[in-house]
Amino acid sequence: MRNFDLYVSGILYGRLRLGDGTPQIRKLDVHTGALLDWQDLTEQDRDFYRFFVKMDFAALGQNLSQYETGLHGTGEVSLCGERYTSEDGCSYLQRDVKFPNNKQMKEGRLIAVTCPAREMVTVLVEPGAEEETILRLWRSTWPEEQLFPVEHAQTFPVPMRDGVHLSTDVYLPKNCSTPVPAVLVRTPYGKEDGCEIYYRYVQRGYAVVVQDVRGRNASEGEWLPNYHEVEDGDDTLNWIAAQPWCSGRIGMVGGSYLGYVQWAAAASGNPHLKALISVVCAGSSFVDLPRRGGSFTSGMLAWAFAVSQKTFHPELMERDDWEKVLNIRPLTDLPKKALGYDVPFITRWLEPSDYNDFWRMSNWQERSVGAQIPALIQSGWFDDNGMGTTEALELVHDFPRGMRKVILGPCSTAATVSTTCTGYPSAARRCALIWTGCISAGLSITSRKWTTASTRLPR
Repeated sequence: MRNFDLYVSGILYGRLRLGDGTPQIRKLDVHTGALLDWQDLTEQDRDFYRFFVKMDFAALGQNLSQYETGLHGTGEVSLCGERYTSEDGCSYLQRDVKFPNNKQMKEGRLIAVTCPAREMVTVLVEPGAEEETILRLWRSTWPEEQLFPVEHAQTFPVPMRDGVHLSTDVYLPKNCSTPVPAVLVRTPYGKEDGCEIYYRYVQRGYAVVVQDVRGRNASEGEWLPNYHEVEDGDDTLNWIAAQPWCSGRIGMVGGSYLGYVQWAAAASGNPHLKALISVVCAGSSFVDLPRRGGSFTSGMLAWAFAVSQKTFHPELMERDDWEKVLNIRPLTDLPKKALGYDVPFITRWLEPSDYNDFWRMSNWQERSVGAQIPALIQSGWFDDNGMGTTEALELVHDFPRGMRKVILGPCSTAATVSTTCTGYPSAARRCALIWTGCISAGLSITSRKWTTASTRLPR
């Protein structure tokens, strides 16, 4: 059995023993900050970590010897049903998968596995090899970083200006005696689902606020995608800033719809919003989705079906009769015939109309009051939400130097690379470092590097 340490965006999250036999793990208890005793990796654990860090520890252990005998030389290598490419015979970049588990070899020994996943990066590393991975950048940037246990403060019904309450979870750094800056995440997918990916911000001394958007999951109100997000984002920011645990400085993070709500909140000009980390953001409704350039995008129906009920049902995107669905006429009958129930927001989308006040409500670019908020914008050449990033780039075009950073690469909406392009996966690992660092330490952009600046969210 071999020993490995598990790091999530630079934070030690556990220790593992992998190889022949049953994998064992020492988990991090995020609520105390201590590592638990060794235990066998259960199937439940295996499923959790596959979802959380995008790694299958049991499979890694089973395939360890094959990696060490098969990953050598440059070019393309296929083994264990996986395909890799290498330019240097040391770093092997996994292809054809959404979240690559890139392997790092040294003298025939697997010393690290790195997985970039949007704004998070996971490193599984052999003790003593940390300085040969991206972890050296964490340690050199924040050599004496203080970490805090995570405390779930409460679930709050946050009031909006029209009396609707949005269900909001607040996580705080335990034993932190002073008000702290906050990271806001607004989601239509259920605030409890995958909330552990945001714990790393709390561990670094920030409050994390995760909210169900209007009409979704535990929140009140009508679910009308995009429509209320400017006002609801503004009201939520004001509520957070008024809490005794908040310093009044707030950043937002997230991708796709979670990116859309950032720009919608920014459009309000709320003075408490101090940073955006916008990943493959969706654009305004009459520009990007669902009306791309005014024309309804049929590919949007898969997502619309998945969010057609109160809670998220991704299985509704998977069906083998899409051609039949797209031929349903009249279009207003489509939800009822395809799903067996009416979906008011789809019906509203399909109503014949040119650009009007309804569509303007969700046009965050047009509604922007011109607030200049430091923004990190990430997207890719194959991002099907690319129009959203285009709108964002137009908004920040005249921002002063140090207020914007744009990262574009050969990736899709997943913000990862699975093609045969070379070089970018290493950049993606650095991007993941920057994304997290932008909130945790505060960074400004120069033409060549990121430097600490007054635009950060100070403690």
